[in-house]
Amino acid sequence: MKGLLNKVTEKLFSISLAVMLISMMVTVITVVPALLLTAFFPSFGEALFKITSWSSWCWLWSMLPTGIFGVFQDFFE
Repeated sequence: MKGLLNKVTEKLFSISLAVMLISMMVTVITVVPALLLTAFFPSFGEALFKITSWSSWCWLWSMLPTGIFGVFQDFFE
């Protein structure tokens, strides 16, 4: 039973960590162009800010399950 729970938490930890890293990269990559585009092309900059906003929320909310699954993974070993 502990082996199965360890495998499940390991997979969930991997998935939540991947979501966190991808959304963090999207946030970092889009924030500077969004600032620059807003100055010259407000509609494009606004659209890019929406992407940055969504990715930053995904990044923040994915930290919680990553931490929880990391603790469970240590607990079930």
